[in-house]
Amino acid sequence: MSLSREEEYFIKITKIVLEIVPKYLRKLFIEKWDQKYPNNKWQSDSASGNFVFNEIPNAAKNGKHELYANNMQSGKENEWDTTTLVYALLYSQLNLLPTCRPDGQRIAPLLISEEIDIIRKIRNELFAHASNMKLSFRTFLDIISQVYSVAENAFGISAEHEIEEIQQSQITAGVAELLKQQIHIEKTHNDEFEKVVKGKLSYLSHHT
Repeated sequence: MSLSREEEYFIKITKIVLEIVPKYLRKLFIEKWDQKYPNNKWQSDSASGNFVFNEIPNAAKNGKHELYANNMQSGKENEWDTTTLVYALLYSQLNLLPTCRPDGQRIAPLLISEEIDIIRKIRNELFAHASNMKLSFRTFLDIISQVYSVAENAFGISAEHEIEEIQQSQITAGVAELLKQQIHIEKTHNDEFEKVVKGKLSYLSHHT
């Protein structure tokens, strides 16, 4: 069964968000970790996991944050999904990246943390279309532009090339079906994570 153009746009963005982005978030996490902890460089094992878990303040690993802190305790970043990676970089209070400025105060050049926050928002935009699995050409171009910008500023040229390859590729029905199955799982994780983020942002708005 052939895909419509709108379905193909959706699947291309899905492939970028679910396959390319997490790979480079993992690389960014390790890079920033090793810069902050040169004497305890990341080893992708339980020793690293236990160390990072102990470094996370209790306030950032209790309650709704507990799941993501526990995921990190494995030390196996290749098994962390995007929600855990965004938590590690932005919400774990490890201070691996500068704190994001409020939305209305962000001006170019963006901080790397703000670029990662764009990834979080892109996921939300994608999952908002999950019910019909389609994107308009205009929405596709808008999301692609944002992803390219994040890749350029936070991930590097290899990520840009991989995104370009997917943008120009032909999507088969088999690939589309696999990604459609995966997106339902990712959407559930994303929805749960967004509840945590909204709770944190609401708390900060009332205490600043």
